[in-house]
Amino acid sequence: HLEYVVGINLDRRFFDLVNAVSIVPGALGGFRREAIVRAGGFPRDTLAEDADLTVAIGMYGYQVRTVADARAWTEVPATWRAL
Repeated sequence: HLEYVVGINLDRRFFDLVNAVSIVPGALGGFRREAIVRAGGFPRDTLAEDADLTVAIGMYGYQVRTVADARAWTEVPATWRAL
């Protein structure tokens, strides 16, 4: 578990450093309303709306950044059906 968390955090910090963040996680993302509207809103025809929105926002020239000390608590679905 620790290797997984450390690996993800190192990747995210590196991508932020080189201005190449490709995904803002859906559970912990903050966006300017203007950027979402300009990018066409949240896509509805995908299973990866957080990734698609992040890429679209970046294509319109907005900075996409990582905040290393941000925290979020989520509930994990107990079954595939609940997902």
